[in-house]
Amino acid sequence: MKHEPDIPEVPPRAEHFDQFMQRMLHWFESVVMRLLVGMMMLTIGIATLELMWFLIQDLIAPPFDWLTINEMMELFSFFMMILIGLELLDTVKSYLTEHTIRVEAVFMVAMIALTRKVIMLEYKDVPPLALLGIAALVISLAAGYWLTHPNRNKRGR
Repeated sequence: MKHEPDIPEVPPRAEHFDQFMQRMLHWFESVVMRLLVGMMMLTIGIATLELMWFLIQDLIAPPFDWLTINEMMELFSFFMMILIGLELLDTVKSYLTEHTIRVEAVFMVAMIALTRKVIMLEYKDVPPLALLGIAALVISLAAGYWLTHPNRNKRGR
């Protein structure tokens, strides 16, 4: 029978210090996350109001006609930016409630951000190799999302 070495006991003061540090870290994390949520809500609200303002201005500006392609592209880009903010807010919110970061949410944010970039691209100015790189990114992000999505093995009926 082997004799295991004695493990020295942690002094009581060290345990109290560890507990104190754990409480301080939890408090700090909680304050920072709440501040982030508040700032994101404010930013998303302002961005939504600004998007509404741009849309109204574009529709009532003379000549009174439909939006041009460039105006629609700008509005869609703005819209995608708001969606990115909402997804980030959802990620932070899930971290606050579950204390985990959902990987599929991170993939979703990345896909939305890449989609926004693709919408804004001037294809005539982009080299073909860069387009292949963008296509590889889209496929990689979609595959990563599919692999990490919790319901991928369940069939919808």
